[in-house]
Amino acid sequence: MKISNLPEHRTKRHYQDVITEKVCSIEKHPWVLSVFQMGSVGCPGISDIDLIVVTEDGGFNGSQCNVKTPDDDYYFLHDALWIRKRDLDNLTNIFCTTKIMTPTINDNFYTIEQFALTDEQKLIYLIEICFNKLLQISRASRRTIDARGLLTRASSIIHSVDLAIELGISNIRQAEIFSKEILQIRQEWMASKGMLEIDFIKLYSSYSAVLVNLLDSCLSQKSYLFTAKQSSSILHLFRSRNIMIGSKVDFDEFNAQITIPPSLIAYFSGYDNQENTHLGKAQQSRKKALTSHLIYLKNNNLMYSLRSSPAVNFETVSRYKEIAKNLVKKYYPLRKN
Repeated sequence: MKISNLPEHRTKRHYQDVITEKVCSIEKHPWVLSVFQMGSVGCPGISDIDLIVVTEDGGFNGSQCNVKTPDDDYYFLHDALWIRKRDLDNLTNIFCTTKIMTPTINDNFYTIEQFALTDEQKLIYLIEICFNKLLQISRASRRTIDARGLLTRASSIIHSVDLAIELGISNIRQAEIFSKEILQIRQEWMASKGMLEIDFIKLYSSYSAVLVNLLDSCLSQKSYLFTAKQSSSILHLFRSRNIMIGSKVDFDEFNAQITIPPSLIAYFSGYDNQENTHLGKAQQSRKKALTSHLIYLKNNNLMYSLRSSPAVNFETVSRYKEIAKNLVKKYYPLRKN
């Protein structure tokens, strides 16, 4: 398996220079109200920069305002996370975050704000982050490993394990061990100034196995909460992505094949079929916030870059109708002749 995009040694000063330049550039636009940084640069060279840009509610064109450019591509795994002022109250529903900071411009001081999450939000984020990470792996080339991207994303396991522990999820020993190992790798890599040799093929295998461990343990122990009626559109969506249904979560590395249990379908069905439960209400709040947010992004030509957005399309039914309509248009002339 080929290894590409090896991580490079960077300092916090390098990151700070990029953040300062980006924030100053973004804030020149009159419709931009403020810029936040999500999380922190815990491991320069491995960490990426997540910027949240707060704008006016609408009436502008942001098509030329992408933050990620070829010159600083190394620091951004995705573009900025855009949000309008009136949606700030839904920040934790839109972005999976517990901490944002006001990035420094002229000094070394950060203003930090912490967000408390409900148990339902923690469960939603844990399930969807793990499943989305599995989807990312399955879509990636089986012949190439993006080394830097793998290290950055594997580091998110540390937060996922913390969420699982707070929720009382057991049987995650494999994930807990990996969380400590990835933390040690990061520390040793920084101490060596990027010279540490890392077995990325082994890391890739361990990472995918840990995602399976976390997701399967969470689903098996919390399945009693997933009481929504099964959504046919969710089921069709999984099948269209070539996801198999089995007794438990599994990932076949060689074939990049994901297997999920019926409990995950039941979980995502909560977005389509509303349930009057704590989890059901939390899902509907997230759906409402994300749907509104996506409309805002499209209306203002902003980059679609929702962090840890649900793996399901909230417009699945209309999406499949559109596919059917396009097929009819494509083949109707043939039938006519």
